[in-house]
Amino acid sequence: MGEVIPEKNTTGDLFAEAENARQNVLCGLIDKINDRYGKQTLNFASSSFKKEN
Repeated sequence: MGEVIPEKNTTGDLFAEAENARQNVLCGLIDKINDRYGKQTLNFASSSFKKEN
């Protein structure tokens, strides 16, 4: 196993900050639409599948 090193001593992902910002905007828009039109009006496709028994 490797050593545990402080986060400040690591190199971050160059595109992670931009991707996180885009995802936050998208989630905010989905929340606003759901607040206005009702819960689960919009959701991510992967979360809409129901498990069958």
